[in-house]
Amino acid sequence: MENNFYIKYGNNPEFSLKDITSNLTLLKLDENPSISNVYQNNVMQDGEMWNYTTYQPTTVSCTFLLWFSTWQDYLLAKHDIMQAFMQKELFRIRTDIDKHLVRYVRTAPFTIAPNEDGSHWATFTVAFENPSGVKYSYLRSDQISQSNGWGYGLNLADVPNLNYHFNNQTSFRIFNASDIAVDPYFQKHDLKITIKSANGGLTVKNTTNETSWTFKGSLNSNDTVVLDGINTYKNNSYDSMETDFGYIKLEKGWNEITLDKVADITFSFPFIYTF
Repeated sequence: MENNFYIKYGNNPEFSLKDITSNLTLLKLDENPSISNVYQNNVMQDGEMWNYTTYQPTTVSCTFLLWFSTWQDYLLAKHDIMQAFMQKELFRIRTDIDKHLVRYVRTAPFTIAPNEDGSHWATFTVAFENPSGVKYSYLRSDQISQSNGWGYGLNLADVPNLNYHFNNQTSFRIFNASDIAVDPYFQKHDLKITIKSANGGLTVKNTTNETSWTFKGSLNSNDTVVLDGINTYKNNSYDSMETDFGYIKLEKGWNEITLDKVADITFSFPFIYTF
């Protein structure tokens, strides 16, 4: 079975190997998580005390097969592959192997050469640097359903009634299918909470971990407020000064959320996977 490989630069359309050159195939992909434990030394105490643990950048090793009929075909294909992979900016990759997961990477130097003199194929490995050290769901939480973006390895198999949009409710549950907590404060994770149809101020609280956020200004039913990580925007204008500078963190698994009054609220974030 042929495994395809997809690339996306910024807001541009996603493209595949076939769009780069013909007869180019992904053979395998390999990546291993990397974790770092940091300890603190006390000169009067044996050993060291644990301080914190972080996920480190990883390398995504992708092996490709290129078939060509003539040397001219080889040179043209090599040019097109180098042009596609050798980009300065961070870009997104995913494969048919786990098409519901994406990585954001940069390319390390690599070479392409025929396997032997006179051959019509070349196998080569590209080391993509993954600075975050993690993978993300292809779709955001409010886009995933059992008919769209639902795949193996996403921690969703036993989750009924997946929902991230609530209206006229003051308490509900949010499921974080990630391998880790979604923390927009300490880890700068992507979490957007969009609030509409609120009157007066509003407090959102995650009673699972006691994180909360309060908008102290006046809201009416026509206003839209977005808590984007730790920054607040009202009707597309920065407005964190009207808040208590709080934030919402989502623990792994179920999170109990409360509002102090009814509103239309949506939690949107990519799930994060460490392996």
